Amino acid sequence: MTELSLFFIRLISVFLVIATVGQVGFGQKNPHLPIDRVYLKNGSILEGSIIQLTEDSLLYLNPYSNLNVRFSLDAIERYEIGLVTEKSFLTRRVKRERRFYFAANLAAITSGEMEARRYYSEQYSELSFVFGYQFHQFFGMGLHSGRYKLGGEEEDFKLFPIGIEFRGYLTDHVFTPFYLIKGGFTSGSIYRSDPEGNARLPKGGYYFNPGFGFQWNFGPAFNISMDIGMLFGHGFYYTNRSWILSEREVNYKRWKGGFSIGFSF
Repeated sequence: MTELSLFFIRLISVFLVIATVGQVGFGQKNPHLPIDRVYLKNGSILEGSIIQLTEDSLLYLNPYSNLNVRFSLDAIERYEIGLVTEKSFLTRRVKRERRFYFAANLAAITSGEMEARRYYSEQYSELSFVFGYQFHQFFGMGLHSGRYKLGGEEEDFKLFPIGIEFRGYLTDHVFTPFYLIKGGFTSGSIYRSDPEGNARLPKGGYYFNPGFGFQWNFGPAFNISMDIGMLFGHGFYYTNRSWILSEREVNYKRWKGGFSIGFSF
């Protein structure tokens, strides 16, 4: 699991570096075309040509399908005429602000010591969920919860995080970088036995997880994203050695790379 986690983290890191360089320099290397942009109330942003505008409707030409589509003005939030944009699908835009969002995240985390020469985590994984509201393109907030698993089959140490997530997007393109900041408290799971046969009961603690990633939207409602960050944690667990119940402290700091699927509405 250690080598697989490291490979996964490195793969995400390379992807994020390439994506960042490509997105930053993309607009300088492509021809620009004048377009009209229509913002629908359902969150969709259309780029093409406005052919006709009446008192109650708008006729729009889709340049990709070459079809004319008529929209009622009641379904349109606003429109812009004569804009200049890059000629690529990566520069299409999507509305993320003033929308609720939900995401499911699966992550692999590098291994390392949790407690000096006493407990070493050979496996670390995360399955978590977040539900929130994107107030602005640069600021959203949600509730984060899930499960952190430390240790392998013999040493099982599970923590359940409950906290707050902050996120923001640097652009309104369908493919954009974003930041993540998660933090809160963790509660422990039911006890398992360690290899020496001693009972172990996680008590919980707190965690902090800043990160950076890229999100790709397939329309206004569905998206996928990849992120990488550093996970800091502190907690306690009870251990029963020779019929003596004692409390021990746990500290951990790990690199984390994750993949998530999300929806917004």
